[in-house]
Amino acid sequence: MAHTPGPWVVREPQGDEHAEVYAEDGGVLVAWPTADNAKLIAAAPELLSQLKMASEFISGHNECLSVPSGSGDRKWNDYCVGLLEDCEAAIAKAEGRGE
Repeated sequence: MAHTPGPWVVREPQGDEHAEVYAEDGGVLVAWPTADNAKLIAAAPELLSQLKMASEFISGHNECLSVPSGSGDRKWNDYCVGLLEDCEAAIAKAEGRGE
């Protein structure tokens, strides 16, 4: 699934019309959301980038992901594994994979 690279910017609505989200560098109309969703949609490229970085960070910290089962830190391990799975699922959804 192709997408328009960020950053994206919001043109605030005039009167009753919807807001518009544009690609900052090319002026491509990305979305035509209601005003209350426009800023969230415009932040999507940065949010996805940060989510990928968080996933890479968690994946690179084996001490978080491989706590021995008898350890008192097992809850931390379960939290890290769950967080990594949630990050990877959200990334796949954003990229149109695994739906």
